[in-house]
Amino acid sequence: MNESLQSQLTQELNKIKMIWGALLFSVFIYLTISFVLTKIDSGLNFDPSILQINFLGISVLLWAYILGLALFLLGYYMINYLQKRSFKTIEEQSQTLDEKKLAFILKENTKNTFILFAIFELITIIGLILFMKSGYLNIVIHLSILTIIGALLIWPSENKILKNII
Repeated sequence: MNESLQSQLTQELNKIKMIWGALLFSVFIYLTISFVLTKIDSGLNFDPSILQINFLGISVLLWAYILGLALFLLGYYMINYLQKRSFKTIEEQSQTLDEKKLAFILKENTKNTFILFAIFELITIIGLILFMKSGYLNIVIHLSILTIIGALLIWPSENKILKNII
């Protein structure tokens, strides 16, 4: 890879990493909001019994964990699917890496990162919603951990991008 392409790749990856960091920071904001709401008199009427409501014989709390785990697994398996789909057209192109091809690769990688982060962040949002209704802090913590692990799996790096094309 020539120097100008390497420079372009580094600049674009730095932008993606900054966006990735901002999205990850939002998870910590959700956690901070949850912690603060447990410490102050927020005026929210927490009802812990909402977590004990049964739906199809399973409590809402267990459904939240099942849904969080299902979304995590969906995101995990979509990582490879989106990479294969995005780089399918690249295989048909020449093996040389030019600016147009690199721009396409970076655009696809950015799009995939946003899609996957949206899936992973939904896990925390489910926990935050149930926390706001029940006041049960552990659910937002546990589901946020799944989101953070998912975010770490999609960390944008040069090696992940270039392994698919070179």
